Amino acid sequence: MHEDAPMGPLGRRRRMAGRYRQVAEVLGRHGFGLLVDELGLTRLRPWPARRAPDRELERRGARVRRALEELGPTFIKLGQILSTRPDVIPPDVFAELQLLQDRVPPVPFEALEPALAEALGGRPVAEVFDSIDPEPLASASIAQVHAAVLHDGTEVVVKVQRPGIHEQIETDLEALFGLARLAAGRISLPFDPVALADGFARAIRRELDYRLEGTNIERFQANFEGCPWVHFPRVYWEWSNRRVLVLERLRGLRPTDVEKLDQAGIDRALVARRGAQLFLKMVLVDGFFHGDPHPGNLYVEPGNRLAIMDFGIVGHVDAETAEGVANLLQALVARRPDQGVDALDALGALDPDTDAAALQRDLRDVIDRHYGRTLQEMALGETVQETMQLAYRHRIHLPGELFLLAKVLVGMEGLGRQLDPGFNAVEVARPFVRQLLVRKLHPVRVGRRLERDALEALRAWTRLPEEVAGLAARARRGRLRMQLEHQGLDPHSRRIERALRELGVSVVFAATLLTAALTLWIGKGPILWGMPVVTWLLLGLLAFLGTALFLSQFRR
Repeated sequence: MHEDAPMGPLGRRRRMAGRYRQVAEVLGRHGFGLLVDELGLTRLRPWPARRAPDRELERRGARVRRALEELGPTFIKLGQILSTRPDVIPPDVFAELQLLQDRVPPVPFEALEPALAEALGGRPVAEVFDSIDPEPLASASIAQVHAAVLHDGTEVVVKVQRPGIHEQIETDLEALFGLARLAAGRISLPFDPVALADGFARAIRRELDYRLEGTNIERFQANFEGCPWVHFPRVYWEWSNRRVLVLERLRGLRPTDVEKLDQAGIDRALVARRGAQLFLKMVLVDGFFHGDPHPGNLYVEPGNRLAIMDFGIVGHVDAETAEGVANLLQALVARRPDQGVDALDALGALDPDTDAAALQRDLRDVIDRHYGRTLQEMALGETVQETMQLAYRHRIHLPGELFLLAKVLVGMEGLGRQLDPGFNAVEVARPFVRQLLVRKLHPVRVGRRLERDALEALRAWTRLPEEVAGLAARARRGRLRMQLEHQGLDPHSRRIERALRELGVSVVFAATLLTAALTLWIGKGPILWGMPVVTWLLLGLLAFLGTALFLSQFRR
């Protein structure tokens, strides 16, 4: 049967029942029998195993990792996604998921030839490739990578998905959604398991479409056009589709092989700095970054040039989130936990139940732990990651992209220090953070924020009479109840006060700007240097209000 051929209802039910049974058996075998019981899957386990108590032969995190590895590619990918989410995973499990292995024995090359023939439009492999190595360069649970040579002598790599992998992953996703719904109804969790399963399903389906990976590569090429020290592989679209990707083969030295780098005359300090600049530009300038920059995906080419591979996982950061990240980095560098709390609040991470004072104390502990050393010894990536890990304790709700970003920063800094023991991520990051904050204060962006604030204020003002009338009606009917609880309110009150003051100034600024434009257009009254005197007075008021708004940005 072709792997995309529809399966009948009976076959699908049998397949799903078999997969649920495998999940129950594997979880029970790794000491999670109680979890199987809570999910209502006990009847799927062998009878002797139901009676045996759970054994904890190793740490919980290691047992979770081994269970995911045994359950196969979908669950391995799930573990890799969870390894970037310290807000939903306990610290011991989070640390162990960093060690997940996705290496499996290769399948014979003949099993991959049908998918390759489809990508080649039915042409024989020998017609396109002068040679192709049947032994893979890499073998993972979803795909294998083979070296090949085109007829013109160009070296390429051919990434081909394993046969049947789509059908297997879709079955596993259906099982995951079923388990997530069971967990949501039976187990108290600090997150929504169905929403987590939904986000994971979208991510793995995107990763399975190699056309998206090729598009990612070309977007990075466009973002770094004209940069001579970074190399992204060429995509050979004519022989690629969603299951096969043919790319230029990159060669070079691994950045972790320090001895060979020195023998080749590579300037390791320069490469470390360039690597950091590369990823900081991706994050803080482009808002589009490589999500898995481990040493296995990097080469160092002659001339201190960086070559990057594997673009299946990417992250997106919008302008406002990038500004929030810059504010958080600035707070960490400035040793200001209060500003760090404000930055997290601006990112929408805090809810009414968050204890801002306790969060600030924990954030101060993180900063002090790293700032007990000199600035040159500061581990910026580790500091950011530890800040993200506070999310589990304080139920901070951040976009998953930010946790992926924290992982990228840790990897970037670790690699930089391997290349150059004197590498200082803070010094490399400072100009990027400064550039982003200056861009935030650009008149055009300030004007857009003022326009948005003014429109929101106008909408609120027009709704105010209706809201007041509704409250009055409820009060007359005796249905208006108020309950106030003062608990850690002071930090929030100060932020609300400051926001209201800035909003008031913004509204006055917008109204003054509109009035000045009208007086200039009408042109009535005494004229001074080609403009009405009233317009000059209004422009003076605008300058004063603009200065006040400008200075307020630095007091955040």
